[in-house]
Formats: sequence, C-alpha cells, structure tokens
Amino acid sequence: MKKSFLLITILINFLQAAVIVGDQNKISTLDGQISVTSNGATRDLNTGQVVDIAEDKEPSEVRNLQKNELNNILKDTTTKDLSKKINIRVGLFTKDEALYRYKELKKYFDPKSIVIKRNGENYLMTIEDVRYNYAQKVFPQIKKYLRK
Repeated sequence: MKKSFLLITILINFLQAAVIVGDQNKISTLDGQISVTSNGATRDLNTGQVVDIAEDKEPSEVRNLQKNELNNILKDTTTKDLSKKINIRVGLFTKDEALYRYKELKKYFDPKSIVIKRNGENYLMTIEDVRYNYAQKVFPQIKKYLRK
C-alpha cells in the first residue's frame, strides 16, 4: 500500500502564502513559492512547478507540473475527513515575536502542539497535529498571529 502524506494546508492560502501538495514522490506548489531541501540540496519552486523526491537523494531539477501529475497528487492527498490532523506554519520570528505569538496561540491550542525551533538567529514556529475542523473554526481568531 502506497503511503501518502498530506502537505496541503488550506489555511495558508488565505494568507497568500504557498499552497503545497505532495506525495511520497513529488512536491509542488499551487500558489506562492517554496524551497525544498533534501540531502543538502535546495530547489526553489514557483507556482506550478514540481520536484521529484526520493529517500537519501537530492530533489530533482525543478520542472513544470503536468496536468495529470496534479490530478494524481490531489487524488492521493485530498480528504473529506474533517477530523484529519494538519500542521500550521505560523512563521519565522525573532525571539520576542515568537514568545508573544506563543502566549497568544496557547489560548487556542494545547501548548504541547506549538513547536518552536531555532532557525539561525530566528525561531520557526508551527502548530502540529491540529484537527482540520478545529483549525478551520479558530482560523479567524488566529490569523492575526500567523506570518503573512
């Protein structure tokens, strides 16, 4: 059985950030820009571009997404299960900004689900394993804390 992972985050679309889709073999962006890094190599993707990925290998060269590829990726990763868990990328912040957002976001989420990792001089914050239907419900209240 082929395992798929869901990288599509509908919430991010409202912030005009990247809408990312992928399965075990490909990563693409439907809107916005992303960088994909594997085995020390980074590929920058713009809207409608895709890279192939494989375990323990660098991402392929960037190429344009073919229509059939998009349909197959979306078919494998689309869900109607609103209880499905998603991750929300809050953004990259200074220490003070991250602490402020953490304090505000823990009013809506279990503090254990708010993950802050050092990224150079800044801090990358995500909210992990959140039920999609709950995230959709609280999105109007939390969007002001997400990096645009």
